[in-house]
Amino acid sequence: MVIEISDDGRGIDGDKVCSKAVEKGLISPEKARNMPLREKQNLIFLPGLSTAEKVSELSGRGVGMDVVKANIDRLGGKVEINSELGRGTSFKIKLPLTLAIIPSLILESSREMFAIPQVNVLEMLLIPAEMIKRKIEVIGSQEVLILRGKLLPLISLNTFLGDRDSYVDDATGETRPERRQRLADRRSPRHNLPVAGLSLTSAGHEEHPRGKDRRFHAASGINVIVVTTGNFSYGIVVDKPLYTEEIVVKQLGSDLKGLAEYSGATILGDGRIALIIDVLGLAGRAAILNQQNSLAAGMSEQAAESRQDADTVPFLVFRYGGPEVLALPLFLVSRLEKVGMHDVVAVGGWKAIKHGDRLLPVFFLSDLGRIEPLKPDQEYGVIVIRVRNREIGLIAALPIQVVEMRPDFDPTVLKQPGIGGSKVWNLKSMLLVDIWEILSLARPELLEFDYESAFKTGQANQIMLLEPVSYYRNQLCLQLENHGFSVVEAESWKEAENLLLRPPERLRAIFSDLTLLNQEGLESLRRLRQKKSLNHLQIVATRTNVHEEHRHLENEGVTHVFQKMENQHLPAWLEELKAGAWN
Repeated sequence: MVIEISDDGRGIDGDKVCSKAVEKGLISPEKARNMPLREKQNLIFLPGLSTAEKVSELSGRGVGMDVVKANIDRLGGKVEINSELGRGTSFKIKLPLTLAIIPSLILESSREMFAIPQVNVLEMLLIPAEMIKRKIEVIGSQEVLILRGKLLPLISLNTFLGDRDSYVDDATGETRPERRQRLADRRSPRHNLPVAGLSLTSAGHEEHPRGKDRRFHAASGINVIVVTTGNFSYGIVVDKPLYTEEIVVKQLGSDLKGLAEYSGATILGDGRIALIIDVLGLAGRAAILNQQNSLAAGMSEQAAESRQDADTVPFLVFRYGGPEVLALPLFLVSRLEKVGMHDVVAVGGWKAIKHGDRLLPVFFLSDLGRIEPLKPDQEYGVIVIRVRNREIGLIAALPIQVVEMRPDFDPTVLKQPGIGGSKVWNLKSMLLVDIWEILSLARPELLEFDYESAFKTGQANQIMLLEPVSYYRNQLCLQLENHGFSVVEAESWKEAENLLLRPPERLRAIFSDLTLLNQEGLESLRRLRQKKSLNHLQIVATRTNVHEEHRHLENEGVTHVFQKMENQHLPAWLEELKAGAWN
């Protein structure tokens, strides 16, 4: 750990310092005569040395710099001076890693504990068993993860350590070794776990209703930590991520110092030792560095087909005190932080946590809907979400993970305050969190759009939105307004036609649900085009299913088709629209 302090002052006059040291008898004249400039400057660390002409309470006593040097030496560090007369001085303090405290992700694999510095962690993924067939491929001899159109090499930490992967048998609770040799292998039909709703094939084996992949049980899901070394990313498959924690880094002993995959170790609160993974060293030892170009060139037809047909989007999944799994679209999330329940304070009817020099308002789902409250023995995190120019927090139980899945939520079943829909995922009920509704119920003032301020900054361009499902309408409104657009809502294309008879001056685009556009919007577009009511307007379709037909829309003047629940390309497009790229 390096601390550097610089100034642009007069610098340190080494000759003057040396003369004072000789004058006070701290060094001999002979030694001073042959001393290099750097050593002369370092004489300021001698006890009792000062170049001040007068002694005061602040200077001249020769006490201070020697204490600094003594304390740094005691910690096993060193201090260096680089000074130039008339230009300034730089002090560089180097402290050993034993003093470094870094926030890290704690995980478990092969019954051992490990830590990965959070600066190297991009995201945590739980790939459900039913998605493994589509998400993991083998190219050459390398297993890869297909993640949002990119190929990431995978390292199984258990395999790297010479151990076998394992899974938990839900029926008995026992941990059993995996029979698969690779992550992409399918489970043998002789070892399927029974799942309700499956039909028996003629051979008497269970077959998953979505296809021939026999790995479908929740116990067969895979935890992946996506890490980065700066310009290279890959996935580490682990048994389970546990929690985030600030750890004190200890240097490795002589037996482990030669292992490039570890940068140190730490002692956890329960006394267990966790090795700290060096993600660059691990990639080097596993021989996956610089594979991204070759993987892209050698991608199999199956992987290319999976990437083209993928209709999954990333969600943040977490729990509360009950059995339900809760999900939130990833594009709404700014960051995640670990908190304790003692950090939450009640202020004037609000709940908040201190965040730097500000208070971050936080919300509990259990305060609004029929969600079981968090339990005292759980660890908590806050999901930070940006609303306009503010930030709010949603308290959740750890761990919080990113999951890729189809956005096929039912907007009616299990609907309740703060919950926009539901689906079955990994044999569990999953509830879709509606941030807009949470705020409209608890703090509607946070949803107010500051039109006056937006007009002053030239950001109050308008977008007309046609979306029949309230949940999607809410999230799209939130996303569009977060980028400085005001939203004009229309329930049908007939209503949109009436509004466009005299288009608002700042209307820039029309966003329409793809199904609604196909059913009634195309004729409206043609009529509006004849009336020249669409001048300079961008027509955009939004969809939830990648298989919805939209190739014909280009001939109708539709310029873009965006996924409603994903944020991969829309923000850049909105910024271009705001800048007038298509005027």
